[in-house]
Amino acid sequence: HLHVPSHELGAAGPGASRPRAPLRRGMVKKALLCGLNYPNLKHKLYGCVNDCLDWDHSLKTTFQFDETRVLIDQNPDGSVITAPTQIPTRQNLTAQLGWLISGVKAGDCLVFVFAGHGCQVRNAQGGLDEALVPEDFSPESPESQLVYEDELHWFFQRLPSGSFLTVILDCCHASHMLDVPYAVDTSSRPPRTLTTCERPQEAPRRTDAAWDQAQLAHAQARPRFLPTFAATVPRQRRTPEGVGAHLDRMTLDPGVTAFLFAASRSPEIALDANIKKHQRGVMSFCLLEALEKLEHRCTYEMLLEKATETMEDIRAKYMPTMDQHIQLTFCPNSAPNEVVVFDEAYATVAQHRLSQQMAATGRHDGHPLSQDGAMPTPMREVSTDFIPAPMYPMGEHGDAQSAPHQQQAQAEQPPSGAPHSRLYLVVHAAYGLASAVNGPCDPFVMTRVGREQHRTSTVQGSIEPLWEKENHFTFPVHDANSSLDLEVFNSAQNQLVGRTVVDLKAMPPAHWHRRRVRLQDQYGRPAGEAELEFDVRLEPLQQRPPQHSERGGGAPADRRPPQQPQQQQPRQQENSWQPPVQQELPPQQPQQPPPQPQQPQPARTGRGPSPSPASHRPPSPMRQQQDYAAAAAA
Repeated sequence: HLHVPSHELGAAGPGASRPRAPLRRGMVKKALLCGLNYPNLKHKLYGCVNDCLDWDHSLKTTFQFDETRVLIDQNPDGSVITAPTQIPTRQNLTAQLGWLISGVKAGDCLVFVFAGHGCQVRNAQGGLDEALVPEDFSPESPESQLVYEDELHWFFQRLPSGSFLTVILDCCHASHMLDVPYAVDTSSRPPRTLTTCERPQEAPRRTDAAWDQAQLAHAQARPRFLPTFAATVPRQRRTPEGVGAHLDRMTLDPGVTAFLFAASRSPEIALDANIKKHQRGVMSFCLLEALEKLEHRCTYEMLLEKATETMEDIRAKYMPTMDQHIQLTFCPNSAPNEVVVFDEAYATVAQHRLSQQMAATGRHDGHPLSQDGAMPTPMREVSTDFIPAPMYPMGEHGDAQSAPHQQQAQAEQPPSGAPHSRLYLVVHAAYGLASAVNGPCDPFVMTRVGREQHRTSTVQGSIEPLWEKENHFTFPVHDANSSLDLEVFNSAQNQLVGRTVVDLKAMPPAHWHRRRVRLQDQYGRPAGEAELEFDVRLEPLQQRPPQHSERGGGAPADRRPPQQPQQQQPRQQENSWQPPVQQELPPQQPQQPPPQPQQPQPARTGRGPSPSPASHRPPSPMRQQQDYAAAAAA
């Protein structure tokens, strides 16, 4: 038996070096990690893939896991995953859960991480279920594409006594996903240890309107839940009736050393936010930050205390309205203060404790908790290195006008100073959407360059929409290898119709270019006959020393209109230009950007030829100076 009392760890300190027991032959450490940003849903998130990859890096490099498998729906740069076996669909997720628990023996160490949406479902029997939301979730038949709590219970009940399971669910409605009665509630101070559990009650305010209201603009925070809905078809549960921790008959083997970190309690809201210039889940950030501070050597109780301190620091300083408290649930025979995080030497703690209880009393009710049933009040250490998220302008429906799912290296080193060029975009029309949409169609276009994101207005009830307002956008271009991403969405069905990408490096500068391109679906296949028509122009800017920006978050100070190539602008007019306050959009007419394309007259049926390139000839230098003066006066 490899159990080491936790007081020895506390006496030596969390970071103290101590000889580790050698692994028994055949012992395995493996993990399944899932991160979903849901790029095709209205309720999209931005930090879940980052959470997944951060945990994967930590488990492999710090805790020496033998094998990890990762399911994500986007690459770190925001591009959509196309490999069918890597997408976290319901089928892939349940298949990989089967891999995780297959062949497990006593002493094996397992980790399951899920970052994404959780939801509640009113079942056909009149009860309430909680579930994880895979990538192939569909609002048309929502109950058929979820991973329910009883399905997770069914997987975990197959684990043998002596195995070691840690579950990390950074989503809403996850506190009952491990069928155990014991939990530590950090919403009270000091935290309380609960020894009984009840079925969750339906959480209030789980609607589309509440989802929008739960967003925190200054932290670019989004809730990780989907609105509650009612199932229309009875579902066969995977676990038998009459069992469950709430009935004092838990499905998990009592000899399994098991812990679950849930991002929030059932009535609370877990958040996805921009922290330290990196989009992530608040709980994942707090746990990983706590592990770093504890030098990756601590008990589960110590980890919870340190993560709670970090979360309270965030709440007090930056998000006072945040309604989120980490909840730790655990097997009664593996107390959080007796097991070291991810350490395979402690895999058989619950098995050993159970055997002691059976030998002494013949019962299973022993639990080595604190005498008064409460965890001690942790010493508060105020965080000094926490950096608040920068301010971001929010779009019409709460969409942040930036691309927070960038690579971590890019997020930690944002561009500074003035951009080297500026991109002008005018979205005109879409064609053939009927071939890619079944049912009502209310299209809009989401556009993105680097970290800047804008959206057009929504055209109600049109399969060949024409945009005549809210369709002019300006993007600062800091990287010569940037691309322009355009995605057409159908807001009536919360679905992605199609997308296209424009490589800016291959675009000749200082000229308007008319594009009418075929759209592709999320897997890179043609999206029916759907097309998008737009004008785009890449305008180099004169290099000047960077000026001080009035806004945080790396917003460039230089926001002058694009310079006509080889044309020297009067100094007075250059200084008279005033930047917009909230958006970097070129002003609507008559204050549009000086080089204006001709508004197209698209044919409303069929696929006609693109307009003549002659219609995109820039105005004369004299006319351009007059436009500058008019814009400056406005």
